[in-house]
Amino acid sequence: MGYRFRKTKVMGDITYWKCSTHKCHAVIHTFTQTKYGTSAIRISGYTFVKQRKMGSNTRWRCSLEKTSHPQFILTQQGKPAISISGYRYVKQVKMGPKIRWSCAKKTSRGCYAYLHTLDDTKSITITKHNNNHSH
Repeated sequence: MGYRFRKTKVMGDITYWKCSTHKCHAVIHTFTQTKYGTSAIRISGYTFVKQRKMGSNTRWRCSLEKTSHPQFILTQQGKPAISISGYRYVKQVKMGPKIRWSCAKKTSRGCYAYLHTLDDTKSITITKHNNNHSH
């Protein structure tokens, strides 16, 4: 409660916000990609949609529980990634029909979580998964 965020940058449909009231590193991304075209916020795998605006305050409500099913997404650089349970995996290497994805925090936090999928652009079939994240 009482956290305020300031807009730091806008890239396409996504707006990046940073905490401005507490000495923390909290970040929020807002986007207009709900299936109804409304504004939404995604924080740690949870999605919140705009409920109502009251003066300078906006009230958001949770629209979904934390997603545990994998979704194809794009990184800020436009590269393929998979989002599952609030974690993001980036494409590491392709070996025949299998693709190895490593946790996006591998370099910055030394996380060795990974998953293997079959090469399919329409659905995600996980064949192997190490979900032991270090963060």
